Amino acid sequence: MTDVSFIEIYDDLLDSNSCQSVIQYFKQLKDKDKTRFMYSRDTESKKSMDFNVDFSEIDNEIPYTPFRQFNTILLPTVVEAIRRYKITYPFLDQLASWCLRSWYNIQYYSEGQGYSGLHCEHVSRWKNINNQELDLNSLTAEDHALAGDRMLVWMIYLNDAQSGTEFPHQATTIQPKEGRVVIWPAYWTHPHKGVTPNKGEKYIATGWCSFYNPT
Repeated sequence: MTDVSFIEIYDDLLDSNSCQSVIQYFKQLKDKDKTRFMYSRDTESKKSMDFNVDFSEIDNEIPYTPFRQFNTILLPTVVEAIRRYKITYPFLDQLASWCLRSWYNIQYYSEGQGYSGLHCEHVSRWKNINNQELDLNSLTAEDHALAGDRMLVWMIYLNDAQSGTEFPHQATTIQPKEGRVVIWPAYWTHPHKGVTPNKGEKYIATGWCSFYNPT
């Protein structure tokens, strides 16, 4: 039996200038343009500053400008990484219909912060764009169809940070590298955590692919 981790790394998809553009625009939003999409996480397991972005906004007639700034750079990178992942694991398309999930996060960790809690990326609770818990009884069938279940995770390191991402059950620690794209399964098979405390600053973008019902 082949020992396959299903963790794939792509280092040739996003150049330094593009990474720095995303970081600089994030800094502008964090320092000057506070919006409802930017929020601080300060829990026992995660301390960070997160910005929620929507890929679908790029096609709107009047796009939300910050979304357009990030999506123009990141969307082609993510699409190409997923294409390569599917070549490596072609059976994925035989399981069910799945797609790139619209919402994703750009996250900033300062010195000493990080995501120390062991976790997987499969959806366990619903939140709105203001990071507030939603009443499951209030969700419509359309809500469930649009969100679906997280199937794969994609993450992009936007700078050469010193503290990476540890997958203890795969005995693997991914080292941050500017422009590095990582894809792995979202399920309990791949619990992971940030190497903490974070040394220096770390910028990442994280999003998901989901199963969905196309009907």
